[in-house]
Amino acid sequence: KTVVVTGIRYIDEKDKKKKIGNLVVTEQKSQLSAFPYIGGSFSGTGDLFASVIAGGMARGDDIFRIINLAGEFIEQAMKDSVMDQVEANDGVNYEKYLKMLV
Repeated sequence: KTVVVTGIRYIDEKDKKKKIGNLVVTEQKSQLSAFPYIGGSFSGTGDLFASVIAGGMARGDDIFRIINLAGEFIEQAMKDSVMDQVEANDGVNYEKYLKMLV
């Protein structure tokens, strides 16, 4: 009953910056949740994203809130990993951001 499309890359018409978004579609509503495009990709981010969604749904949270939370969580982990020059195949530094999920 809910569709989630991830990894939608585009240039925001308002600020002309690259963004990456996740789209949620239900019977009643659709919403794009977008974040700054950091560049590149890291192993495991899709699994982390899916895990945040699964945990939020099991907890009974609103899917639109979950998608925003998952995006913020991944964004912080990726920013940290880029700053630390983590190799893409090594994944992201997500551990210190787990507190965002409680």
